[in-house]
Amino acid sequence: MASRLFLVAATALSLAAWYPALAEPPDPSPQWSRGAEAYAAGDVETAAAIFAECAHAGDAACQSAYGHMLFMGEGVDEDEEQALSWFRRAAEQDDPYGQFKLGFMYRRGIVVEQDFARAIEMFERAAERGYAPAHAELGYMHMLGEGVTAHTGMAVTLLAKAGTQGGIPSALYSAGILVRQDKDYQGDTAAVALEFFAMAAGMDFAPAMVKLATMLQGGEGGEVDKIEALKWHLLASRHRDADTRLRDLAQAWIPRLDEMLSPAERAEARARADAWTPD
Repeated sequence: MASRLFLVAATALSLAAWYPALAEPPDPSPQWSRGAEAYAAGDVETAAAIFAECAHAGDAACQSAYGHMLFMGEGVDEDEEQALSWFRRAAEQDDPYGQFKLGFMYRRGIVVEQDFARAIEMFERAAERGYAPAHAELGYMHMLGEGVTAHTGMAVTLLAKAGTQGGIPSALYSAGILVRQDKDYQGDTAAVALEFFAMAAGMDFAPAMVKLATMLQGGEGGEVDKIEALKWHLLASRHRDADTRLRDLAQAWIPRLDEMLSPAERAEARARADAWTPD
């Protein structure tokens, strides 16, 4: 039960931190681009006004963007019912972000009655059009058995696809956790999990940094590498988004690893941490 709750928490984390606020369409209109520029500059009132104008003119990407502004209350009063209406209009025009957001609301029962089947339909349509966060949502639904029979292998495949194609590190992290817990997985679960954690850590995801460090220091999934382990613990301990539990765990390991390493090795680990930049 604890591990299941942990993965549910990872789902929420992925939504809060790693899904894009606005999804750029393949061929954005000049109006959408103007609105996105204003949004990126922090001028949400101007962005909302631009998106509203082109949304009413029938631009599907603007309809999704305006729905997002209404959903979040950015530049306009928060109105989830109106947001749902705009997401529906965009989804009817096959806009993948509108389809994704509509699925998002159906999965969580926001404004509408919770409907996993409808959510899956919308996520699958968005995924078919290449929107990576939709793969992540489908992965979590297969993990939790929401509207489908729970299937770890399918969940891992979808989460890995979201992570690699869409740069969503929390999806890769969750895939690593699932692989480690899957007794039926064919192959070296530690090695596969280590790869997922390494990719997520490289994308600047603090929980993966700690998990990767812990595996490296114990030689799980590969050779023991205490210098790299210390590097990742140092990075996690400094991470701006790491919660207290993660930061405390990383900080607890730093002096223990220091004792195991020579002065030169400790210096090397710190030099690597200081020079590190996200992938």
